[in-house]
Amino acid sequence: MGSSHHEQALQRRDESMSSRRSAQGVPKRWYGAPIVSIDGTAALVMGLGADAQEVWPVFVGYSAYLLGGPTVHAAHGRWGIGAASLGLRATLPGLGILIGNAAGGGNDDSAPITGMVLGILTAATLDSAVFAREPVPQPKTGFQWSPNVAVGKDSAEVAVSGTF
Repeated sequence: MGSSHHEQALQRRDESMSSRRSAQGVPKRWYGAPIVSIDGTAALVMGLGADAQEVWPVFVGYSAYLLGGPTVHAAHGRWGIGAASLGLRATLPGLGILIGNAAGGGNDDSAPITGMVLGILTAATLDSAVFAREPVPQPKTGFQWSPNVAVGKDSAEVAVSGTF
């Protein structure tokens, strides 16, 4: 009984190792170009709005930054990654503000803004460089077959087709 338990443990370990290998060996495709485009446009709109001291362009730009990446992930059917992207994009700018304020000692008005900008850049970079990768669908391999039946007024046909 001890021998079979040991063999089962070894088999589970081997299966676990092979599943990790296959997961790591899956080729991935980058789909981050739309995210980079949206983030670049959002940054431009926010910057122009801030320079003109107008609230609406900053609001619109920040909204595009906040929702652009998650929307692209959702369009690729990666809802969980979209949620993680939204969390990252919502959290890092605020964290940057807190760190900037602490680094500026509360006396430097530009330090929190610098921290926020660095948080936005960090979130956008991580989102497009790390999150925007999906597995490439692999063609099916192996033997496949399918039966075909056609019935007409004066005839009937039966056929089998396959690939290997």
